[in-house]
Amino acid sequence: MLRSRPRSNQRLAALWGRFPRVVAVCIGVCLCSACTPPRVTPQPATEPGIYSTEFVTIDGRDTVALEIVTYCLGRLIGDVAPRKPAGHVHYELEFGANRLPRELTFAVWTSRDSLSERPAQIARTTILGDSVRTEVWRGSDHQLQTAVAPPGSFLWVSGYVGLLSHLLSAFAENRSARSLPLFYVATGGHTGVASIKRGASDTPIILLDSTQVATRWTLSTGLQSAQFSGGKVRIERASVSAQGLPNDRCGRPPFLGISR
Repeated sequence: MLRSRPRSNQRLAALWGRFPRVVAVCIGVCLCSACTPPRVTPQPATEPGIYSTEFVTIDGRDTVALEIVTYCLGRLIGDVAPRKPAGHVHYELEFGANRLPRELTFAVWTSRDSLSERPAQIARTTILGDSVRTEVWRGSDHQLQTAVAPPGSFLWVSGYVGLLSHLLSAFAENRSARSLPLFYVATGGHTGVASIKRGASDTPIILLDSTQVATRWTLSTGLQSAQFSGGKVRIERASVSAQGLPNDRCGRPPFLGISR
């Protein structure tokens, strides 16, 4: 059962005040809308540990989205706020000791006016061995999709900074792996390959099929920035003043209230 969760749009509204230029670009596959994250206090990045970071996605000179990512033990929590369309998406990734995903859940609100209501769409994807199961709820409608993926696949949705950061962590945990199979969620079972060019220890380059992403990342600091091939789209950590509130997101149960 979906449990209630406190929400506030003040944090990202304040962030948007720092980045006024925007374009109507939707990141992600088909999940570009709604859920305002709670305000959090950025804390030092430690491994293992619990901390939050804030990112801005920029296309050329225009800011297109803001994202808050909280790293927990065994779980990653993300909230994305694109400027247009004016909505949010909340997502949670659960993973095992090898950092490979076990479950990825998205909750979508189509506008900020509906944030106090039930999400317009919830999608939960679980992977076990080579079996992938996706359940989608839209109001009273429920759909079940099943697919087959290469064992050890990384559940992937394009455009989410938290997933990119965690993919880098998975490569660091599985150092002998030069590539990992990808399972693209919400694409009818499409699979691909993510590979890594180690290069310098703090500047790994990721290849997502044919897309190259140059990053600045270390295990101790996490993702600092990313530049996508073509040169226009990049990701930077947002420099903002910390809010004096506790970072309690990791202490909350999973969004759908699932116990393991």
